[in-house]
Amino acid sequence: MSNAVARHQQNLSKSQFYARYLDSVRCLGLWSQQTPLSIKVNLINNLNRPNSNEFTNPIIWSELIRKFLKHNPNRILTIEIVNVELNLRSFIQGLHEETGYDDDQIYLNDDFQQSKSILPPLLSNQLHVKKVNQLISKLKTSLVNLSAINTEPRLAIELTSANIIIAFSHYLIGEFDQALQLLDQAIFQVPESTGLDIEKYDLTLLVMGLSLKALANERIESPSPIILRAYYDAIELYDRCLNYMSIGPLDETNHELHGWAELALYRICILSQNDLSETLALEAHRRYQSRCKYWPPSFRLHKRCQIYKSFTKLLFQTARSESWKPSPNLPTNNFDPSASTSSEAKQTSSSNNLDWVAWRAELLQVERLYDVVLKIITSFPKAGSVNHMVLEFCDLIFEGWKLGGLDRDNSTQVIKMLNEAYQKTFHSQRIPRYLIYLLDFQREWTEAEAALDLYCQLFNTSRTLTVTSLQGNDTLDPSDSHSDHQARETNLDLDSDKDFIETITYASRILVKFLNNPEKALRLLERASEVMQGSKDQSLLSDSIVKSRLIAMKGIIMGGLAEDADQETRTVLHQSYLKLLIEAVELEPTSYEAFYHLSYAQAELRDIDSAIASARKAIDINPNSVVLWHLLCLLTSASKEFKLALDIADVGLATTEDEPDGEMESRTAQGSSSLESTQAPIPQVSMSLSGHNESTSEISENINQPDHSIPKLSSFNSVHLKVPVSHRSNREEPSSPSETQYDPPKPDLTYDKIEQLEATIQLKMTKNALIESIQGPEVALSDQQSLFAYFAQISPQLRSQDIPKPSLDPLTINNGVSSFGEKKGLSLSRSLSNSVKRKTRLMKSQKSASNNSINGIISNSNNQLYPLKAENVTTVSGKIGDVEAAEVIDEITSKSTRILQDMWLISAGTFRRWGKLNECKGAIQEAEILNEENPKVWIQLGLYHLSKCNLSLAIDSFTKSIRFSNNSKGHDHIPAVVHLARILKEEGSIELSESLLKNLVKYNGWDIPEVWYLLSEIFRLTHRFKLQKDYLIFSLNLEKSKPIRPLRSCLPRCL
Repeated sequence: MSNAVARHQQNLSKSQFYARYLDSVRCLGLWSQQTPLSIKVNLINNLNRPNSNEFTNPIIWSELIRKFLKHNPNRILTIEIVNVELNLRSFIQGLHEETGYDDDQIYLNDDFQQSKSILPPLLSNQLHVKKVNQLISKLKTSLVNLSAINTEPRLAIELTSANIIIAFSHYLIGEFDQALQLLDQAIFQVPESTGLDIEKYDLTLLVMGLSLKALANERIESPSPIILRAYYDAIELYDRCLNYMSIGPLDETNHELHGWAELALYRICILSQNDLSETLALEAHRRYQSRCKYWPPSFRLHKRCQIYKSFTKLLFQTARSESWKPSPNLPTNNFDPSASTSSEAKQTSSSNNLDWVAWRAELLQVERLYDVVLKIITSFPKAGSVNHMVLEFCDLIFEGWKLGGLDRDNSTQVIKMLNEAYQKTFHSQRIPRYLIYLLDFQREWTEAEAALDLYCQLFNTSRTLTVTSLQGNDTLDPSDSHSDHQARETNLDLDSDKDFIETITYASRILVKFLNNPEKALRLLERASEVMQGSKDQSLLSDSIVKSRLIAMKGIIMGGLAEDADQETRTVLHQSYLKLLIEAVELEPTSYEAFYHLSYAQAELRDIDSAIASARKAIDINPNSVVLWHLLCLLTSASKEFKLALDIADVGLATTEDEPDGEMESRTAQGSSSLESTQAPIPQVSMSLSGHNESTSEISENINQPDHSIPKLSSFNSVHLKVPVSHRSNREEPSSPSETQYDPPKPDLTYDKIEQLEATIQLKMTKNALIESIQGPEVALSDQQSLFAYFAQISPQLRSQDIPKPSLDPLTINNGVSSFGEKKGLSLSRSLSNSVKRKTRLMKSQKSASNNSINGIISNSNNQLYPLKAENVTTVSGKIGDVEAAEVIDEITSKSTRILQDMWLISAGTFRRWGKLNECKGAIQEAEILNEENPKVWIQLGLYHLSKCNLSLAIDSFTKSIRFSNNSKGHDHIPAVVHLARILKEEGSIELSESLLKNLVKYNGWDIPEVWYLLSEIFRLTHRFKLQKDYLIFSLNLEKSKPIRPLRSCLPRCL
């Protein structure tokens, strides 16, 4: 308001004072209060009068009207209007109390998708109708009389207000045409400038009139454009009133104005679902939300809840149709882009036209508002009840997270909202189910396991309670095939059998792949199998995909358990391993993951031809998966066709790099392309699923004969097996990189782009190994330059923290390090170590046994491999390494660090085989800088010392590699043990060497050809010639099918 008006308000007369008070009470909508002046008196402006107590004492409506008329005798028409509206509001209040109508909660039943909503009720009681007609007649008479004699400046305003109230009266008793006739004649206009003649409630009545016009048109079923136009006119007038009255956020003094405007906004949102495009419907919801800031915090929260739910679904619709656009009418900062900073995460669609960062930000903003409202209007449910509103919210935010491309930043917010939802729910199963997926995506696998434990507990408990309740209910038969469905429909928040089985199958992958707990995963899968067998859901029993994935996961676990099992157990596990995966492929023949796992199993069991056929089938289904091409490449190299394997690697890289999002295909996508048209020739192998089981089972049985740990080899001519690391005199293999963590296409989820990039690097590493085997180390080193360049290009997407690019080129590494322990090299190592090394272990101090002792390798009790006691082993950078027992207490080294370290170790092996030992040492130093506790660093350092004929330092390095291995059942220690055994044999410690090797073949070294070969050499030296022959033949057959790199080191057992 202007300064003149402000000064005028400081000296209000009594007429102005009571006029202002009556206006404020009407704006507040205190119609049902007996003493409106005492209600929310603090919301009415201070009067600046010396005796304010006189006016703050309770005053009933009749007294307020009397005093108003006493000091404003010319405003008789105002009082006539007030009296009519008071009576109308009284009738409405009585109707609401009689019918139990709640003007806010009733709208929770609205169906926005069908544009179905309950309109405010009308007065149908004949007594009320008669009284309303009397009020209309009286007010019309007053209008005629007063308009002839009244010269009040407000007369025109009063006449408009009176006609709106009369129209309101006609509307309430169902006389819609009469109401529209009056409203069509009214002038709905806000004054250009602020004046003393206009009051706030006059403007409120204008908004009320336009809203009534729209409501009356709805009642008589006028065309949608007419209805929507009236509602839009009401909102435009409301916006002008907000500006005219200088109304700010969270205004509590204009309840009636906000109420009628909210009604218009809400009706637009309802009607827009069918009558407008989804884009305009979305704008209607945005308009509603943008006006919410003016309303009191507790204003019509149930209706807001409905709007936020509809708003969320509209965001889904416009995203799927790619029609979403940021609102042109809203400032961009309304979207809070800081809530989502991951620009790499894209939506599952192949389209790049949508601004997904802005879309996710708007969705998250709506979800937060939705969450806040739900926390206010809902409470913890009573026993036997379910908070369906909160559960529906959980469903929507999880769906939105998937649709938005599984954005990492948004997933943190979704996890938080789901955790908080537990405060409003009771034993909900779907919330921990959603958390399992989200926490897996966030790499918080320990928390995901906790959510899994809770989920299983709730599911099992609910099943027990459900059966009990069904047995006690005469109307629900426990044997009825629909009983579970009926129980869920009554009031229980229960997951279906299918939900449980799919969740357990998915979570088992987390337990196996990331938490190394296959035993627990197998127990859960057995429970899921029991649920499936006992299910009465016919659609589930006929769902081959659910069965296939459950069976496949069982098979994968069997294969993993077989790695470390003894010979007798391993035979049984291998038979189940292959049988289950073959069954999974038969159930889901369009799943490339099923064929991948089958191929992997066949390769482990040395049926290379069948493994190649399965890998080819997987690529037929999904030619854009780099991990499938990598598997086929390795299998082809196992057939000793290195040039063909190199061609396959080139085709795979070209195909997958041209399709960066290719691996975001569906689990069951069927590819129509033919391998013959897209790749170099591949050995043609006919594939018969029935034949797989027979041939491979025979091999499995023969390879695991317990007779003196020697398999019978006469039943097969070409036995193939992979070898983790091979170091031979003619060609030293580089230390193999760590196992790739390659996420599968999760149900309804997408591949992680980081995993795809990592898989591409692994294939490039295999290609480099093939180049070296065909063309020699010099050409391989040249190829490694492109490998390092590719890593530098993609490392920003891989790294979890800032890591410098490779500081040295593999071909010029000798420029930085020229001699062992030279000052320049030490400075470089320490500088980089300070900037990139991440601590992953906390070293515990304890007393050591004698220095460089190798007697601790063998345990007297169970002949298991134990950590060696060694101290002060010198690293390549000149540091003193503490080799006391280490406990992993922090997160693993980042992927980018690990991959870069593997690349340096590959370079070190290539340099060593080329005879460039100084460059080899420099590459090892670069790898050590990144993580000196990686066992493979010490293996390469030991091989370097062997090349220098320094047995003492080599033994120290190999023993430290064993100490840094994760555990005695892992595979990182195997190469070190093999090299130690070889040294011991050559140095004359035959018995100790044999003990080490026999310990390996009993457990996870049973498929290493070098182990069998060294044992055959020991048997020759000890004159056990029959064993020597058998072991030598077996080693040769294993070597025949060894891929260029071991499968388990560069490909995941479980996708």
